Amino acid sequence: MQSPTNHSRLLPLDLANMRRYGAEHYEHVFTAGAKVSDKQVMMFPTPIHGEFPVPIRDNLVRGVVMGHINCDIEMVPHQTYICLFRVTDKFGPNHRWLMLDSIIPAKDYGVSKIVHRVLESWRFAFLKDKRVAWYEAFGENAFMVLDHNPDIVRKTLDLSDRQFLRIKNEWGNLRDMWHEIRMLLRHNIEMRYVDLLIDVFRENRDSTMDRHPFRAIKTLTLPSEIQSRYFRATGVLDQVREDTENVLSDYLDAVVSRNGATAVNLQQAILDCSTSLKIKAPIIEATLLEMIKQGRADYRHMNNEDSVSLGKMLRNDESLASELMARSGLHTDAIEYQRFDGGTKPNGDKIILNDDQNTGVYSALMHRVSIITGGPGVGKTTASQAVIKALRNLYPGGRILLAAPTGKAARRLTEVTGVPCSTLHRLLGMAPNTSSMMTSFGEHDTLIIDELSMVDAGLLTNVVRHMKNRGRLVLMGDKDQLESVDSGAVMRDLIASRRFPVVELNVVQRQAAESLIVSGAYSILRGEMPVFGVGEGDLRLIEASSPAEIAMKVNDLIQNVIPHEHGISLENIQVLSSMRKGDAGVNALNRNLKKVFNPKANEPRAFGRQLGNNFYNVGDRIMQLRNRYDKDIQNGETGIIIDFNETNQEFILALDDREVALPYNSYLDITHGWASTVHKSQGSEFECVIFVLPDDHLSMLTKRTIFTAMTRGKKQVYFVGSKETLAKALSGLREDLRRSHLAFFFADKHMDMSNSPQFQELINRKPKQRPTASSRLSIDDISVPF
Repeated sequence: MQSPTNHSRLLPLDLANMRRYGAEHYEHVFTAGAKVSDKQVMMFPTPIHGEFPVPIRDNLVRGVVMGHINCDIEMVPHQTYICLFRVTDKFGPNHRWLMLDSIIPAKDYGVSKIVHRVLESWRFAFLKDKRVAWYEAFGENAFMVLDHNPDIVRKTLDLSDRQFLRIKNEWGNLRDMWHEIRMLLRHNIEMRYVDLLIDVFRENRDSTMDRHPFRAIKTLTLPSEIQSRYFRATGVLDQVREDTENVLSDYLDAVVSRNGATAVNLQQAILDCSTSLKIKAPIIEATLLEMIKQGRADYRHMNNEDSVSLGKMLRNDESLASELMARSGLHTDAIEYQRFDGGTKPNGDKIILNDDQNTGVYSALMHRVSIITGGPGVGKTTASQAVIKALRNLYPGGRILLAAPTGKAARRLTEVTGVPCSTLHRLLGMAPNTSSMMTSFGEHDTLIIDELSMVDAGLLTNVVRHMKNRGRLVLMGDKDQLESVDSGAVMRDLIASRRFPVVELNVVQRQAAESLIVSGAYSILRGEMPVFGVGEGDLRLIEASSPAEIAMKVNDLIQNVIPHEHGISLENIQVLSSMRKGDAGVNALNRNLKKVFNPKANEPRAFGRQLGNNFYNVGDRIMQLRNRYDKDIQNGETGIIIDFNETNQEFILALDDREVALPYNSYLDITHGWASTVHKSQGSEFECVIFVLPDDHLSMLTKRTIFTAMTRGKKQVYFVGSKETLAKALSGLREDLRRSHLAFFFADKHMDMSNSPQFQELINRKPKQRPTASSRLSIDDISVPF
């Protein structure tokens, strides 16, 4: 392609007098002159020569003439403005041209010392005082010199081999996102938040979904002012005026999924959107009501409030309802009720199933979808073994697949049943080097999923879709535990819908009944104070009145009591808290516990590295905060750091019987794991659990939270806090129930399948089809570079 010859579209600039950042981006500062007709004169302070094409960009530049420019901003004569350019080869491989990206008023967004601000990043904290020396030596050209003459930087700062490798790696990471960094800083976003924002989008920059501007809202909790500046920088505030429905849908979808719900209070949604997206509340309300009318959003009145579901959460819930209701209408082979074989005990005695367990087995055989639920000690494992045995007798050629949400839960199920159990992600072929086990799922096959309360709506939808209405689905779990870490309250809604057979096991086995942990857990659910052992027993209360005293008592238990009195090693002790923040929250506890669990980290030559706001050492226990299908690591799994590889920019994690390499830029998805929230511990069991009860956590201390914490301990559970705080928590009526419309969708699908005239009349009142979105907001749609 030839270079353009129309001089009305060329802007003369001097490349030598432009400030360069990275390899592909330049900046030129100019002063606006007087208007000539409807054009604005650009007055350059230095001689100019050379011509470079300037493209017309929507919402940025309407037209360009020689030495003049007309843009969307109203330029004021004699004010300073900044032109941002990038290098392009669109006019041919032998030509390097500058294309105008944007014009920014320096007085509004004029962070002139970009490099100075970037050096504040945690990435360069290891340099300490050498950061100052670097900037004093090279100023705003510090990174340019590192790019083109790195040895000068090394010599000037007297860097070791390791420091030199690291400084190049850190700058290389930032160079890839340099244009985005500049734009965020110029919108007065502090560097600590810029670091977080660019790393949210770093891993999968080529994925439209992952580069969606609202992904940051799902991942990060930003102060309202920073969030507002971020929305302005990414063009969200402009886009919402052009495509209000889709932006509202995407924004609310992100906000709702962050707290695990799949629906949101309607009035709260209107207020939140109005405040965050700078749109008047009546416009938001009218838009949402129109979306409800069209069927693009779902409105319900539940629990004495109006709620709305839309976006991905709505699609997941509707899809799951359709898939499961289609299965519920299918017939199975008729089987007479009978007493089923419960197997044998280790000593050879025959296991006799109680009536609840026997009914659970019969229900699993009779229905395409069945649910078996029950608390600790009621024999869910015995029931699952009996189901497996009965299925093998009924369908000798049929496959029985066992799956659980996490690796730990899968291994535990394998141990107690003797049947190989995989994670749901491996079952679906989502883990590395795996293929789906569901592609050949047959009519006589059965899938048993344990720990159902941990399974989110999207994952269960994926599983059921792969079954294609064949075989049986047996769902097992404890309905009184907390919901899944990810979105939805699937188990609660399945039971509440009353569309699927549910068998609840209520008889506590004799051996389990002797445990204070088990009996105490049921006391908690009834709102009663559990019985604590005094000097003995597997459930104890250690009185502590303040967060500082709680931290001190926790340290004493770990160092002086638990290993010696119970013979439990440090790696089998888990501290739980209901919140991350606060002096007795997870973050503070982990900082305090590091010197207890990993004392070598305090040695002068301890091997470690800063990643984000945390410093990690070899020997640290790490918890994963997000599912990583590419690494086969699930949310809430823990491992030990065994090495750092600066060359490959990754750390090596020992996870049970395998080692996994995780990139440094995944630091947003990890944290220290000696202390954890109760929610993140779900699905795991530990020999000893220490649960802290600070008074300032009362808002989160629901009965189900305490119940879930208690039932994580296999041999010993310690409560550390005051009995008064526990009594307040048990007397409270608050239960943090997630908003979800899934149970309603089951009812809707039931009406669709019914021949009842009354049901058909209700169906006819509903929209038949949901309009397809005309567009979706993504990073590529925004009108400023990010």
